[in-house]
Amino acid sequence: ITPEITPEATPETTPETSPTSVYFQDPLVQPPSFIQKLKSREIPEGTRVQLDCIVVGIPTPEVRWYCEGKELENLPDIQIIHTGNLHSLIISEAFEEDTGRYSC
Repeated sequence: ITPEITPEATPETTPETSPTSVYFQDPLVQPPSFIQKLKSREIPEGTRVQLDCIVVGIPTPEVRWYCEGKELENLPDIQIIHTGNLHSLIISEAFEEDTGRYSC
């Protein structure tokens, strides 16, 4: 997730003004912020696992899921869903090969 950068604007120079920089703070832009972060878990083999994180920001942040640095995609046994600010990764049946460090 990459935060938005506040644009820089320079007003026109007139005889009454000297060159200067003005920074506009757009109230409709908020950098992404994690309200709920991922939590470490141990689960029995063969059980369903749901990992959740809540991310807010304006514009709405694009969230991607990773396991050991490799980006995950929707597959028959892995679902990536989001409802509003809640982003979830669901593994229908977790096995030893699913063990790893997950991030969003």
